[in-house]
Amino acid sequence: MNYEKVRSEYYLRRWQYYEKARHELTPREYEDAQVFFHAFRNLNSENKGLLTALYYYSEDYSDLNKRGYYRTVKPVKSARLADKYGLTPRQIGEKVREAKAALKIELQKMLVEVKGSFILSLNETLHLLDFKHKGMPNEQYIIGREVEARIFHQAELSHEEEMKLVLKGFKKIPVN
Repeated sequence: MNYEKVRSEYYLRRWQYYEKARHELTPREYEDAQVFFHAFRNLNSENKGLLTALYYYSEDYSDLNKRGYYRTVKPVKSARLADKYGLTPRQIGEKVREAKAALKIELQKMLVEVKGSFILSLNETLHLLDFKHKGMPNEQYIIGREVEARIFHQAELSHEEEMKLVLKGFKKIPVN
């Protein structure tokens, strides 16, 4: 599974559930909660505050499970949040998008650490398939479609090799 398109909204809507049902989470939910909380911790205080006001304090619950917990919440309305922050709904919408984008980046970093496997991508359509003459001065990269992309494991590339690829425009995308 490619986590390039990971949705921060998925984790934010389940935030209250992760806390309230922490002792009854399935292994998958527990892993998702760990990824979310570690990623959220790395956000700046402005983004944390905004996302907390939008999702954590929401009382619009949905998706009741068999154990009696609501698994998701709907976010607080932008107009209500705009009044609280003294901004227009459009301005608050932009700030929310920025905060979600920052969370998405942090989630991707955490997923790479947790999952340990990743592919290297130049953009949404071009991915690293293999190296030609690896480690040589005339090193070349074979790129292609995502379905053909080489899956790397955490220890497979040295830090220097990884940084060289990042400087060339590649980014790590976690895979399951």
